[in-house]
Amino acid sequence: CGLTGPEAGVRSGSGEQAHTGTAALMYSGNATASNAHAYMQVIDLSAAPLPVDANTVLTYWIFPQSNATSTWVPAGSTDSECVAVDMIFSDGSDLRDSGVKDTAGVTDHPADTCGHLTLDTWNEITVDIGSVKSGLSIDKITLGYDQASGASGGYRGYIDDLSIEG
Repeated sequence: CGLTGPEAGVRSGSGEQAHTGTAALMYSGNATASNAHAYMQVIDLSAAPLPVDANTVLTYWIFPQSNATSTWVPAGSTDSECVAVDMIFSDGSDLRDSGVKDTAGVTDHPADTCGHLTLDTWNEITVDIGSVKSGLSIDKITLGYDQASGASGGYRGYIDDLSIEG
């Protein structure tokens, strides 16, 4: 697909998807090896870290694409599902390895979302980050792709309406 690495960027306009409004964060890449993964920084909050308390909840919408809605995704591929919003906290830990599950009972790790999202539709994800990271602060918001099954090929989709409330 011509990519030299994974990408994440705001997209709007004809042919792009947004859950609400006119723009969304598009993610894409091309997995070329087994155990492929990519973690991309989306927002750096280190200058003004966001505190996490016991009531802090992350919510976002994700639209993983298939070949039906993107020519960059190989026919039959579900790789676009292997994506999740991740965070780096003030103690250096991350959200993906915390063991926290979303409201559907899926661990919030990109490799664990494979097979749990619906392609070509908006999926709402809600994660109680306060239950595992209370007392820390969010330094960075990242987006992770992680496909441990050995599949290869292009992946693409959108993230929209991300909120952190507490």
